[in-house]
Amino acid sequence: MDSGSGSNDYSSSGPRRTIPRGLLYQELSTMMYGFGDVQKPLPETVRVMEEVLLDHVASLVAKSTDLANARRRDRPDISDVLFVIRKDRRKIQRVRYLQEMKAKVDAAKSLTQSLENIGDEVAKPKGR
Repeated sequence: MDSGSGSNDYSSSGPRRTIPRGLLYQELSTMMYGFGDVQKPLPETVRVMEEVLLDHVASLVAKSTDLANARRRDRPDISDVLFVIRKDRRKIQRVRYLQEMKAKVDAAKSLTQSLENIGDEVAKPKGR
């Protein structure tokens, strides 16, 4: 599905892993319905959407990996992804929002674990 712009050219020289086609079929079908498509979209439509999605993700990962390699790192991190999407304000905002939500979830999990530990200590019978 190359538009001729070269946006799907992957320059990473490492081994490429492939995602089996159809793996995301049910999720994409459900998402398409949620965004206004018919309840059961045509299988070919879902396959095309999956192809577009996988091409986009592969391109993002390849570009992030290339950037990490240029920065003499083995793996990309969030700063590489942010650099690759830096011109797309909506994507940047979404990444920042997801980072904030992850921090809140992590803090809530930590608090829950601490409260459970305190509850366990209080519930223990005292030795003589």
